Parts: sequence; C-alpha cells; structure tokens
Amino acid sequence: MSMSGIMSFSILGTGMSVPENIVTNDDLSKLVETSDEWISQRVGVKERRISTTETAVDMACEAALAALGVWEYISSRPYPMPQERDGPYL
Repeated sequence: MSMSGIMSFSILGTGMSVPENIVTNDDLSKLVETSDEWISQRVGVKERRISTTETAVDMACEAALAALGVWEYISSRPYPMPQERDGPYL
C-alpha cells in the first residue's frame, strides 16, 4: 500500500474460457418451432455455448491460467485436468 493508504494495481493479463458445446439457432429450430432469422432479428444471437461437462471451476481455472500466461504450458503436461482430479488443481 502506498503512503496515502490507496492501493494501486495493474492488469497484467486476461483470460477466458467457454464451454466446448456450441448450439446454433439452426440446432434450436430442430427442437422448437423457430428459425435462425427469427432468433437473430429479435435477440441478435447466432450461437450459444452450453456446458455439458465443464463446471464453473473448470472454466475459472482455465481462465485464470490463461490470464497468467501458463494455460498452454499446463494443458500440455501429462497431469489430469481439474475435473479429473481430487483436491486443488495446482
């Protein structure tokens, strides 16, 4: 903390993670009576990501590691992914 009692910080990296499963408007139109055009015009969405196996913790770990710049290194190692382990990831 600085002498004035105000903390300062810098953003040194950012990371993100999204579920792998992509559901398009065309996919939805097979389930319900709608169309890509109808959804796109009213909502502005072409596709959405839906988690089928990933948990919020899995995606948070991926995003945090990406922000730290180590995700590619960690994910290439022979250790199990968060959903495959018991206990803390790192």
